[in-house]
Amino acid sequence: MEVTGALSLSNTYAFWEMNTSVLKAGIVASLGIWSKDSYDNTIDARNTSSEFVFKVLHMDALTMGSRINLNISIVPEKTKGYWSITMRPSLIGKFLLEVATTNGNISNSPISFTVIPGKLLV
Repeated sequence: MEVTGALSLSNTYAFWEMNTSVLKAGIVASLGIWSKDSYDNTIDARNTSSEFVFKVLHMDALTMGSRINLNISIVPEKTKGYWSITMRPSLIGKFLLEVATTNGNISNSPISFTVIPGKLLV
């Protein structure tokens, strides 16, 4: 069993699980977070707890940079050794997703993504 240290924000990063940052409205999308320590060892999410905080920013011309309720459901789920964040966006546009802990943002946060029209169930 590998012994890991405390979470390093500068070594921890997020990635889109389907390798695309263009999402369809109404379709579930997943973002993975690899938790790393200061020696770049992976911290297995199945064996630890972490308090990630998520903020979504809408980046259209009218609300540039404002924090608004985008009706995006973000649910952390521990799978495959990394954190899997799922969301079902319902508003189209360009967004930034900040991923942080109480100590600050992870290395590549904020993460940009675009939501395009898709099938929405009402």
